[in-house]
Amino acid sequence: MKPERAERCDRCRYWVRDDGQEKAHPDDVTGRCHRRAPWPFASEWWHEVIMRLSWIANQKVDDGVDNTWEEAEYHGSTSWPPIDGGDWCGEYEVRSMEEL
Repeated sequence: MKPERAERCDRCRYWVRDDGQEKAHPDDVTGRCHRRAPWPFASEWWHEVIMRLSWIANQKVDDGVDNTWEEAEYHGSTSWPPIDGGDWCGEYEVRSMEEL
């Protein structure tokens, strides 16, 4: 059995646990890494692009949707990356007692 790493994300000063996981096993807990600025993302963007491109390929027009590549774009937002508590990235910093 492999020994557990001490430098886990859930023990790092930059990691913030997501709400509602108080009873979860430590290996199943997710959170957000605040080491760097939030990243832009578009959840389900690939689904949106594929759907629009299939409409274009099949010449099906949805009301209010033009058959252009621009219509296939999906605009997202920004967020800190979701990270499992048991992960690690190599930029681990020990959490101080005040941060606990």
